[in-house]
Amino acid sequence: MIIENKSKFATCHSSGGHKRAISEMVSNPEVSTLLLETKVMDDVKAFQAFTTMLNNDPDRAYYGYNHVLKADEDLAIDTLMVTDTLFKSCDIATRTKYVKLCESVKKHDGKVHIFSSLHVSGEQLGQVSGIAAILRFPMPEEKILENDNNDSNDEDSDDSDSDDDNGNERRMNQSFQISSKAPPGVGLSQGQSESPRKSKAAAADSDSDSFDGDGASRDVRDMGL
Repeated sequence: MIIENKSKFATCHSSGGHKRAISEMVSNPEVSTLLLETKVMDDVKAFQAFTTMLNNDPDRAYYGYNHVLKADEDLAIDTLMVTDTLFKSCDIATRTKYVKLCESVKKHDGKVHIFSSLHVSGEQLGQVSGIAAILRFPMPEEKILENDNNDSNDEDSDDSDSDDDNGNERRMNQSFQISSKAPPGVGLSQGQSESPRKSKAAAADSDSDSFDGDGASRDVRDMGL
């Protein structure tokens, strides 16, 4: 079996026997020629291009879900890299949002690489949040922060409008309660009057008071006072 697959074996030099030495061997031009058609080589090249871009043109190298999502909304992603830990997460919500992001990038003619967490390149990507992207054009981080601030200001404005509406409603309720507790005839707007029954009762009381006063005056005159 080994003899039959002898052509698939290759010898190469490394500085140590640690797992990280795999990245060193894969980066070797002689080895990369043998691995040219393998998937792992494509992932390694993509991550190397990302690190190079991060050093030379950081406005075209994004990492972290929120930043990458903003870049996708602007159709700016050329190459997306995600670890299989996130892409195949046991948490349904996490898995769903990363799968949707990958599908969106593919829909807009972007390339997607799913890195194995068992490979050294997947470990390196996991150290930068597990998701990274190379952009088609520069997107300064100030633009992302400005958009976030605008979104937060819109939310604050909506909250303040809601508070104003609630405050007006409370004041209307208080005004209604005060009017309902006021004495008869108080709080009536211009043009309004009390009920006819109350008006007649008030008129009767007034006539009674007037009659009593006139009667008392006649009594005093009769007594000669």
